[in-house]
Amino acid sequence: MEEVRLVPAVCPKCGANLRLPEDLKKAHCTYCGTEVIVSQAIVKQRIQCPMCKGSGRLVVCSTCHGKGSCNWSISTAVQTGMSTSMVVSHCNNGRCSACGGTGQEFIAPCPACGGSGTCPECRGSGKCITCHGLSMIPSPRGDIVCKTCGGDGIVDSEDAQAPEVKNCPTCDAPWTTDGLFCQMCGQPKNCPRCGVPWRPKTAFCSNCGWKTGTRK
Repeated sequence: MEEVRLVPAVCPKCGANLRLPEDLKKAHCTYCGTEVIVSQAIVKQRIQCPMCKGSGRLVVCSTCHGKGSCNWSISTAVQTGMSTSMVVSHCNNGRCSACGGTGQEFIAPCPACGGSGTCPECRGSGKCITCHGLSMIPSPRGDIVCKTCGGDGIVDSEDAQAPEVKNCPTCDAPWTTDGLFCQMCGQPKNCPRCGVPWRPKTAFCSNCGWKTGTRK
């Protein structure tokens, strides 16, 4: 049996707080009996804007420079006969450019991606690990007004469509119950000292230099 979803509403006559089935067009107030048009009586739930995290303002992501795409690159030494050359590999829509996503270099695992075939930084998503492809990040001192909430920091729940990052971008395991650290690899979601999003697979904060395992 499908569960009926109840939504908060207010009676237009007596002002009573009601909870009415969302799929109904009309209902009756349980206190005064007045006929209620559900769509007009529903009270929209206001929540923190998921785009700007309630700050109302944004800044261009400094990691991807506003592009929203992963900019991972690495130089690998390749031995060819008697000479050694440097090969620069980069993220190609989530795949390692050195091996073309195969994970192999001849008969050996690709040294750039470790044999995974995917970008070791974005884990195959192709998106910037700091802004998660949004090209901007929340900042109360930002010079860009958030278009999702208009700068209020609060939106109606049905308008909150910005993606939320639910798992660790390093190992894809769930965060701890407080949402601050990964349960599997222990990487912080944000720097405990300055609050800047943490770069996966690193031991130091890229902004303030704080090291994991030390005091704030």
